[in-house]
Amino acid sequence: MEPALGILGQTAVRVANGPLVEAGITPKARAMLASLLVRAGGAVSAGTLVDWVWDEEKEHPRNVLGTLDNYATKIRNLLGQHGMTFKLTNSRGTFRLEVDRKSIDFHIFGERLRTARVHIEQGDPAGAMEQVTSALSLLRGPPLDDLTSEPAAGWRYGFEQNQVLPAHFIRLTGLLKLDRAADALQVLEQLQAEHPSSYRLHRLRMTTLHALGRRQDEIEYFTRVRRQMAQEGDLHSAKHLTKHHEELHARRATSRPAMALAEPPQMLPHDITDFVGRSALLRALDALTSDAKGRPLRGVVLVEGMPGVGKTALAVRWAHRAKRRYPDGILYIDLHGFSQYREVDHATIVDSFLTHLGHGKSLSRSLGQKEALLRETLSAKVTLTVLDNARDSAQIREIVPLLAGSLVLVTSRQRLSGLSTGYSVRRIVVPQLLSDESLALLRVQAGAQSTVDEQSLEELAGLCGGLPLALTVLGYNIADCQIKDADGVDRLSALRRRLLKLGATGDQDVTPHSVFAQSYRMLTTPARRAFRLLSLHFGYDFSVEVAAAGLGRPKEEVGDTLATLVGAHLISRSNGVERYRYHDLLRESARRFAADDDIPAECGAAERRMLAFYLAQAIEADRALIPEHPLPPPMPVEPQIQPPSVMLPRQARIFFAEERANLVSSVLQASRQGYHGYAWRLPNAAFTFYEEHGSYAEDCRLVREAAVISARAEGNEIAEGSSLLYLARSYMELGQLERAKEYLDISLGCATRAGMARAQLSTLYHLGKLEVLRDNHEAAAALFERSLELARQEHDQEGLSWTKYYLGVALRAGGRTDDAMIHFHEAKVAAEELRDESLQARCLCGMAAVLADRGEHHMAASYCAKALRLVEPAQDIPATTLVHLRLAEVHLAREALGAARDCAGKGLSLAEEGNRVPAMAEAHRLLGAIAAGSGDRAATSTHRLRAIELYSQLGNRAMELDLRRRLEEGPPEGTT
Repeated sequence: MEPALGILGQTAVRVANGPLVEAGITPKARAMLASLLVRAGGAVSAGTLVDWVWDEEKEHPRNVLGTLDNYATKIRNLLGQHGMTFKLTNSRGTFRLEVDRKSIDFHIFGERLRTARVHIEQGDPAGAMEQVTSALSLLRGPPLDDLTSEPAAGWRYGFEQNQVLPAHFIRLTGLLKLDRAADALQVLEQLQAEHPSSYRLHRLRMTTLHALGRRQDEIEYFTRVRRQMAQEGDLHSAKHLTKHHEELHARRATSRPAMALAEPPQMLPHDITDFVGRSALLRALDALTSDAKGRPLRGVVLVEGMPGVGKTALAVRWAHRAKRRYPDGILYIDLHGFSQYREVDHATIVDSFLTHLGHGKSLSRSLGQKEALLRETLSAKVTLTVLDNARDSAQIREIVPLLAGSLVLVTSRQRLSGLSTGYSVRRIVVPQLLSDESLALLRVQAGAQSTVDEQSLEELAGLCGGLPLALTVLGYNIADCQIKDADGVDRLSALRRRLLKLGATGDQDVTPHSVFAQSYRMLTTPARRAFRLLSLHFGYDFSVEVAAAGLGRPKEEVGDTLATLVGAHLISRSNGVERYRYHDLLRESARRFAADDDIPAECGAAERRMLAFYLAQAIEADRALIPEHPLPPPMPVEPQIQPPSVMLPRQARIFFAEERANLVSSVLQASRQGYHGYAWRLPNAAFTFYEEHGSYAEDCRLVREAAVISARAEGNEIAEGSSLLYLARSYMELGQLERAKEYLDISLGCATRAGMARAQLSTLYHLGKLEVLRDNHEAAAALFERSLELARQEHDQEGLSWTKYYLGVALRAGGRTDDAMIHFHEAKVAAEELRDESLQARCLCGMAAVLADRGEHHMAASYCAKALRLVEPAQDIPATTLVHLRLAEVHLAREALGAARDCAGKGLSLAEEGNRVPAMAEAHRLLGAIAAGSGDRAATSTHRLRAIELYSQLGNRAMELDLRRRLEEGPPEGTT
């Protein structure tokens, strides 16, 4: 079968019945297709695709999922054009390309290689040669040639080492068995130029020269290569090459070197057959343990990481791979630094190593004599020593100097900073497995008999957070952790709690919780308290300031405690220098400790202090950026909380950028757990900024709904009315006007009953905005007039100016352009007095629209340009969207279609980023009109159909009917 898809070179597809040709899509889309073909049929997370498709030094896309979805569409179009049977899906940020693996050159290569091996084993070299030649013919260039990222390079290296080179070995073996040694030598010349240090190629060249009868050439080649190996410290390979040389020329096959040497110690545990991933770490260990010529280095290498992350597995796998570099053997000992067994002391380590080095008779000597013997023995040898599971620097401080002649590989859950003070320690931190590696390991551990479906396997693998320990325990106990019998708000937390308990048997307690407990028990009392209480934090990561609030301790003291937890790998640093986070399973484990060791009152106090910290900071940030915004009444002061300092605007923006996810989580959890005063105050203080400066419409809706629930639970009708008003604003942005109208009506009732004129004013104003979106201009104008009357009564200049602006919008839409211009001008003057640049920009856009209606296009464009200069520095996304759309309208009226298309496209991108339905509808309407003007029927239809759909959602019947009529008429005659 010939391949229809190719990754053994540039990403390629087969055209009709012809050869593979480069896939006709953009380079990044080709790279994404190649990444999916590597794992055809398997789930690939968006994070994995970003790591594979984008180089580390290049900027990643701002909207990762949107960009990947765009590339996925290009891939679907490409494969569909070539008539291929496939399915490319995206479920919750996880992509899966289902295609016949037998149509991919990489999989065909592997199948032909397996068949060739069978032929060789059955004594059929001709058949093996046919298969392997066919396989090698599939190589069109470097595999994954469209990918330059580190993960792709690692895959490429593995494919070449594990498949391409073995294919060449079979080819050479077949040539020799078929008495074609001359052809084999020709192949060897090219291969050895590419792989000059391959031991197996050296051996095959000697065999080939011997088969050709070139005995002197073989001797000279052997002598030169063996000398080079000895100089580079590869004594193991030199020894075996000598043996092969002697066997080639021995008179009897049983001949051996004259002196048999004692077997070097090999104390390593068995290699791990189900080892998954870690190719980059294995390469990093290679680099840290050998020089530029591949010769083994001495010194100390520390492999550290959190409990259960696979440090020992990595060290053992690497040591097995590196055996040949250490001809004098490998020493290994488990120090039991974190286990239920008694930790191994210094004297026991010395005795164990001397015994395996052949000095068992010396164990009766004094400790000092034995230490001297161990040091002397290792000084003349090339050995590797693995000290596994060290508790701290003190446990190995005495043994490390005795191993100076050896490479010492240490694994620990601790950073072992004390060791670094006396030695030049090279360090590797083991991270969690990638999502596809986690899924692969879980499949292996669950076994072929597992009845768990693929979707459930993926979700269960995700719960483990990339921890091999958890994946292994889960695999053995997969039947006890099913998805279907867990539901509710805290479903994932419930599943993680269940996962923590898996593995408790009569044989041994190897549950993840018990493994974490070993590290927890080693902590000081303040560190244990911090580990427990900070796990109650509602968000993903936290700053040292919020940690200090939660613990009720000074920041400096808490910083030291957090450093202790980082050193124990029980928490890790997040993106910022002073930001920290828990692994999900460690967080659940810490919460179990909190439930066992802390009284509920202490836990509740910690949670309230963290909420109080966020509320105080949000209020200060809101004051810095939106000083005119009314704030809710204060909460009672929490003890042990430092009052926040006054923020500058730059500091406020940083706070809102860093803490958005935490603020959302805090509001939602506060509402669920009964901290209602915080749950409705936090959205009031923080989320006005997000509505004006970001793409967080859905976040705003979620927190506003939680605020309404909590205000009702507290019986606070004023807070309920205010929260309903904000919630209605969120639904207006999302295009759900019926629900927004329902909430505005309830909010108006609350404000009226409470006698709060300003709240009534604001609600009437938003009801007017809603009618503008529905194209009910007369109703909108009437509501704005009522709002204006209240604003004058209350002397509310801000309410007056904003209402005048929107009244101008309603009047202009109703054809009363002169009256509209008056209101826009008056609102602009008021906005300048208030220093409200956002409103100034909107007023300028309104005036530009009226000027465009009058045909004064040049003046209209200048007004829009001035508006853009006002809003872009402030990052006011809604206002910036409006300005681009007004500019597009002006350019369209001037028939400057290219400029109009650019502005409308920018407006659409900003609107889609924030999921602002009204702006999206207007952008598609304008893009449809622009496409119609240029005669592009397909684009006209696409944009107008989308605009019709959105206006229908908004209930704007007039605009919907107008667009349907225009769609039926088509572009005017004569357009190009």
